[in-house]
Amino acid sequence: MFSFSTITVFATVALSAFTSALPLAARDLPLVGSLPIDGLTGALPIDGVVDSLPVGGVVNTVTGLLPRADATASVAVILTNAQAQLAPFTQQLKFATKQNATVEALAEPVNQIKAILTTTTDALKALQGLPVAALLADVEGTAAVTAASLATILAAVLTLVGEAVAAVLAVVGGDVAPAVTALVAELLTLVGTVLAVVLTLVGGLLTGLVAALLPLIGDLIPLVLNLNIATIISLLGL
Repeated sequence: MFSFSTITVFATVALSAFTSALPLAARDLPLVGSLPIDGLTGALPIDGVVDSLPVGGVVNTVTGLLPRADATASVAVILTNAQAQLAPFTQQLKFATKQNATVEALAEPVNQIKAILTTTTDALKALQGLPVAALLADVEGTAAVTAASLATILAAVLTLVGEAVAAVLAVVGGDVAPAVTALVAELLTLVGTVLAVVLTLVGGLLTGLVAALLPLIGDLIPLVLNLNIATIISLLGL
């Protein structure tokens, strides 16, 4: 049984190196450097560097802009933090192979992603009742987001998780396929919960948010329909 390679992500610079041949364990999976996550900063050291592994697209997915350390919580700030936290674990799922695409091997990154999405949902719910200016503050805290700019951030969260799920389903097979499919499909269900809370908070304030979001996640719609992710289907009118 093969394990996933540990991937260290430096979100404020680039994803430039990955560790290899290390067993998958929570202690091996560093948080994104310089982004405050539960009071932690920095990245764990790596014992080896593999130059040949593809890393394209990850920096763009995180949008290349992280909130200031002193940024007041807003929808945009919370979603941007979620992107940075999700990136290393969704990237692990993208390196799934037919040999290691099992419930046992996938459990660690999947559980990490589930925890991040649950924490993100709770953080968003805690914004209820805040002034509109606080809800809509951008990641710099200097202006308000628009439907287009928030849709871009929200689409990045959906894309990170959706592409990881698709990567796993592309290689899984045999008797383990039903269990693995159910395991990773739950991630999209949790993303649907995040989407529901965001639309509840700001959907009425940002006219056209769903319309701006749909073109950005067009490639994920067949996956959502195929897995019958009811929350997303209903919210987006698919």
